[in-house]
Amino acid sequence: MRRIKWAENVVADESRRFLRHSRFRNQRIDELVELPIDGDGAKNEGVFGVCQIASSVSTRSVRRPDMPMLPIDWRNRSMTERSNDPQTSVPACYRHSDRVTRLQCSQCGRPICTECSTDAAVGQRCPECVRSQGTTRVIRGRNLVGNPTFQTSPVSFSIIAITVTIFVLGLVSPEAQNELFQRLAMANFLVEAGDWWRVLTVTLLHGSLAHIFFNMYALYIFGPRLEQQVGSLPFAALWLASAAGGSAASFFFGEPDQVAVGASGAIFGLFGAWLYVAWVRRDTPAGRAQLRTFGWLLAINMALPLFIRNIDWRAHLGGLVTGVIVAALWRYFAAAKPNAEQRRSALAAMVFVILMALIVLV
Repeated sequence: MRRIKWAENVVADESRRFLRHSRFRNQRIDELVELPIDGDGAKNEGVFGVCQIASSVSTRSVRRPDMPMLPIDWRNRSMTERSNDPQTSVPACYRHSDRVTRLQCSQCGRPICTECSTDAAVGQRCPECVRSQGTTRVIRGRNLVGNPTFQTSPVSFSIIAITVTIFVLGLVSPEAQNELFQRLAMANFLVEAGDWWRVLTVTLLHGSLAHIFFNMYALYIFGPRLEQQVGSLPFAALWLASAAGGSAASFFFGEPDQVAVGASGAIFGLFGAWLYVAWVRRDTPAGRAQLRTFGWLLAINMALPLFIRNIDWRAHLGGLVTGVIVAALWRYFAAAKPNAEQRRSALAAMVFVILMALIVLV
């Protein structure tokens, strides 16, 4: 009896507190709390009924008269049965009805599961919207900040592979190495005689293991990141223009009988493009840090010819200036413009054609 009396007091206190709320002020407690129903269809007002009321009120299990009641067995139903029942509707993937999901297609609003979701520039897309939009290229964030791969930077890794293959071939066969140097090396007197292709093929030859290691390592550091940002075709055009710029400086300002090998001119072209980007961003903390780093690298590389003989500093300087010019053209005539990648390709190709024309015609 004491327990029943305690339960009745709890019900009275809780009901008075809830009925003070304006929403339930004019409703009785039996309208707010659904009492259990026994087998005869009558409300059980015994001890079990009083405890049930106390439990319902204490846990805020109140129901407005206009709210539908959930079926008693709704927790035991499958996802498909819940989805088909309007009272227990749960969002499910439109292609997999047994998968509950909170994802929606950002374009059409269909509920989709993780298997059907495709990342988009904003939100996600369902398979139907992806098919209607056609083929698109998605570059994930981890490809921009992670280690470079052939998939993200095909031109850079192709240049490295071809250059290393030619160097290994020369190590294996001295006769092949001699033939390659005679046909591909940058010799000013032969270029003047008409062998204009040596302006570009010089980048495929290297004189020693240290020479090729430092050049290919520099290409690995500066090339893939730049290629990811500007595109493979503009990057290839920049590489050719920088190689032509370095060879042009060596041709016009070097000795007539000078012979040179190496990709240093093209490497310095990439370095010049990065240096220009850092200078443009010098007002930001990241730009200032980048500018200091490239400034130190530039000072070290410019000082190397003072201590190491047989370094063609003219080719370095020519490639550096060419890279800066191409990057400046990209900024003023391609950045934030329609078809920016095509514009970058055309601008770098224009610089390349002008340099080649100067070498061949002058």
